[in-house]
Amino acid sequence: MKKLHWLLLALGTLASVGARWYQFLFCYDEQGLPVAPAGLLCLVPLVCLVLFILLTRRAKDSGREMQALFDFSGTLPLFCAVLGAFVLIAAAVALFLGGVGGVTVILPLFLAVSGACVLYVSVCLKKGIAFPGIAAGFPAAYLSVQLVFTYRECAKDPVLVNFFVELLALAAFAWAFVQLSAFAFRTASPRSYLPTAMLSVVLGVTGALTASSLFWMLMLGGFAFVQLAFLSAYRE
Repeated sequence: MKKLHWLLLALGTLASVGARWYQFLFCYDEQGLPVAPAGLLCLVPLVCLVLFILLTRRAKDSGREMQALFDFSGTLPLFCAVLGAFVLIAAAVALFLGGVGGVTVILPLFLAVSGACVLYVSVCLKKGIAFPGIAAGFPAAYLSVQLVFTYRECAKDPVLVNFFVELLALAAFAWAFVQLSAFAFRTASPRSYLPTAMLSVVLGVTGALTASSLFWMLMLGGFAFVQLAFLSAYRE
């Protein structure tokens, strides 16, 4: 990405995190109920998305292979990918130790496999060797399942502002990883992937820095690192 993209990504993330903390400090009463609208927090990601789309509108669709579009020869992309993969595995451990039961016991394993797939794909891109496309799609599948379970849990809470950042982050990550996995099948569009990935980083970092549990902090932070890895590795 260009320096302007990185600058906008950093400013958007700072603005989103600041708006979320402002909401926590000044928009709730002593019982934890909202006393002021969250319009500022809703506006920040929307403005970021519009600006991201405007900045990436010149990105060209390409039928090239994933190895030709993402350069993992540098230190930053590989470091972020490896760090993100291990953070995701740590999140899976935290989720398992949290006492999940029933069918949801599969989620920690699903997340751990997603982290392992991220590590596998990044190493393959580093070495310039081919890999099965399904490996790139595993994180998208996990995020889609996690989004369903999270919405089911959050539906019990009548206050939307308590959890909508996490839901938006999961949805953005799911779509960003769907777009990313499409590169492995040479059917992706950089004009769709780049703004979605940048917005997912903004929402993911916001959710991680304001998370109420270790699992959410690690899970959102891990996926944010992975998207940062691919954004930094992207070459037009």
